[in-house]
Amino acid sequence: MKPTHVLRAYIPGAGPEGKARYLTVGTLFTRPDGTPVVKLDCVPTDGRWQGWVNAYPWESREKAATEEKKSAAKPDLSDDDIPF
Repeated sequence: MKPTHVLRAYIPGAGPEGKARYLTVGTLFTRPDGTPVVKLDCVPTDGRWQGWVNAYPWESREKAATEEKKSAAKPDLSDDDIPF
């Protein structure tokens, strides 16, 4: 089975300074016959959680990590004034 989506729960007021945050709670997979299956890693027990879980495409997560590595690996020094 291949992971297709990451599952995140929205928890209002759980972050620093009372800000809302997302907690990764599991992964959505697709079986060879096309049916979805969920693997839960955790379940929020905070009383502020309203029971909703959002599914975000797994590919966008991989692309973001790849792009972040590329930008960190090649800094633009073309206009650098330091002589060494």
